[in-house]
Amino acid sequence: MSKYTKIADKIVETYEDNLVFLRPKFQWHYLVRKWRIDNDHLYIQPILASYQLLSLRGFDYVVNIANRKYVEEEGKRKLSKWSGKTERMVARRELYMGDPQQLYYFQVIKYMFYLKTFYLHEHPKVKPFFDVALQELKKIDFAKWLFSPEMLKDNPSGVSNYTFYLQFLRTHDYEDRLIDAIRDYWANKKDFKGLLFENKIYGHTHLILAASYYYQRTLDGEKFEWVLKFFEENFERILQERNADLIAEVGLVFRLCGKGDHEIVKKCQDYLIEVFDEDRGLIPKEGAKSTLERLEHRNILAIMLL
Repeated sequence: MSKYTKIADKIVETYEDNLVFLRPKFQWHYLVRKWRIDNDHLYIQPILASYQLLSLRGFDYVVNIANRKYVEEEGKRKLSKWSGKTERMVARRELYMGDPQQLYYFQVIKYMFYLKTFYLHEHPKVKPFFDVALQELKKIDFAKWLFSPEMLKDNPSGVSNYTFYLQFLRTHDYEDRLIDAIRDYWANKKDFKGLLFENKIYGHTHLILAASYYYQRTLDGEKFEWVLKFFEENFERILQERNADLIAEVGLVFRLCGKGDHEIVKKCQDYLIEVFDEDRGLIPKEGAKSTLERLEHRNILAIMLL
């Protein structure tokens, strides 16, 4: 057993011993990713149980998708309850203020993506509404939202996620446009700092994560050579950020592009081992103590990379 596997196993033990104490959205995030890399049916039942708790309103979105008044009002309602106060979340709120119905449509395509992922879209009680919703989605020009400069800057991970949700649903195929948009938008933006530099990194990592259908298929490394080159040229700067989420995602990008033996993968793994907290059995937040929930994202990424 490698030193990386030992650390990964310790993190798994920490989270699976405490999973029952996490709220459903954190259970869901952990379990789905663990299932995708392990394909262990042990995870299916808790995944579906968490999904039911998270998605009670989601089916209303599917049923009412053709009701323009409902869509508009629900988008405004979601925006009015926007609670994020970090710099990133404030910027995203500004992004959606001009057209709040985006929030509705982005929520419904994510919900439908998971219905189809787990074959629930074929359930006889679901299928009639699901099929109608697909036809409604086909009528919408998502490109006007997805590829705006504001979206590419302030929600770069969402751009890739929603693009591949739509592709999986077979309503729109924007993959080539997405690749061009991310490459062209960020190409000449070299001096960003802080949040904008993080967004530039996430813009590149999430293109690969989403294109892999979230760790389920490897990609053509040559097609995404420009992404790998960006990380090679900026890796030392990324390391200086000392952000385990970012570093783990960068390592996963190389593995998903068939470059698992690249030196950057090992450097990312070594960083995670360096910051691993033996006493707590997880990857902590740099410079601060956080809960298992707040640390879940970086730790499931660490498990996948290690």
